[in-house]
Amino acid sequence: MQPTNIKSSAENSELELATRKPPSTFRRVGSYAVFRLLTISITIIVGIFIAVVVANKGGGIDTSTAASLRVIAQRQVWNMDANLTYEERRAVEDEIFAELADEAGLNEPFLKKHFLWTVNALKLNLGDAIYMRQRATYVLPQQRDEIKSIIFDRLPNTLALVGLADLLVFVVGIPLALYLSRNYGNSIDKLINIIAFITA
Repeated sequence: MQPTNIKSSAENSELELATRKPPSTFRRVGSYAVFRLLTISITIIVGIFIAVVVANKGGGIDTSTAASLRVIAQRQVWNMDANLTYEERRAVEDEIFAELADEAGLNEPFLKKHFLWTVNALKLNLGDAIYMRQRATYVLPQQRDEIKSIIFDRLPNTLALVGLADLLVFVVGIPLALYLSRNYGNSIDKLINIIAFITA
């Protein structure tokens, strides 16, 4: 009787597998999209963190942030109405600078400081542009435009360029790839391979 029971249980399991409905296409596409979104988000966060660490090698971000905060402290001091001597103004400026440095995280440990700057980079909270060069034709020194606004001002042109490049890839690249796949080894295929190798 035992082999019969084993056989019947195996048949029941096979029947359950046969009658079980596969997940719907919408559910599979949704799960795939969520997985890809998570992997892309993690990749972006890790990539920005590594970029921040590399950019701050040797104290580059520390120095530029400190210089920007020093300018802000100087402006606050010179906007005061009190009659202060140079030494008193310098002392007040140092106090304001110390407070701003604490708020900016300059005095935090390595990991905490770089994680804070990574969050600021993700939020595009990159401060003000003290120095900006446009097309190397003229220089605008001390132009304190917010970097976020500079990025958004140039974003439409960037998106238009990327969209045009994708359109060219779709209109020209896909038909060309289909043609080359059907005419493998001819002179055009060899020429495209040479160009692709040179421009890679």
